[in-house]
Amino acid sequence: MVARFNLRQPSSQLLIICCLLVAALGYFFWSPGLVASSGSYSDTAQQDSVSQETLQPVTGYSALPVMRDPFAVPQEFGQVAPIPALSPPDKNYPSVPHTGLPPSAIPEISLELVGIVSGGGQKVAIIKSAGKSGSYQIRDYLGPYQLLAVGERSVTLGGPQGKKVLLLER
Repeated sequence: MVARFNLRQPSSQLLIICCLLVAALGYFFWSPGLVASSGSYSDTAQQDSVSQETLQPVTGYSALPVMRDPFAVPQEFGQVAPIPALSPPDKNYPSVPHTGLPPSAIPEISLELVGIVSGGGQKVAIIKSAGKSGSYQIRDYLGPYQLLAVGERSVTLGGPQGKKVLLLER
């Protein structure tokens, strides 16, 4: 079957008018700019009054690029003293801290187990040392002692004089 178009139908006429309108608009928007000229303007009269030597291209205002460090300290704050680099903490947890003293020369510390708190699969021991209580987890140090294990009613500490077990009194 061959389709026949009849130009006398209103839809065909409307389609042709729309195509012509789009083509005309496209020509004006996408074609290079046209220069309008007026009959009263004379290029030769303008060139005669200004010599060719004084003509220079117009570039507009152009500031020189400023290259600076955006993270630099402003001059009004002066010199800042450098911060000394800290050594990274040791990842190895020694069983006994190195104090340089023999084990017999280290004084005995009075330690008292005050309580044990457990939650989230972890246990924390509350230990009173030298009149102050604090919470400690496994591998934490209490002076020369390191917390090795936390049980239901006891904790095990390792120190210069061997292992020490603290029991919950209550």
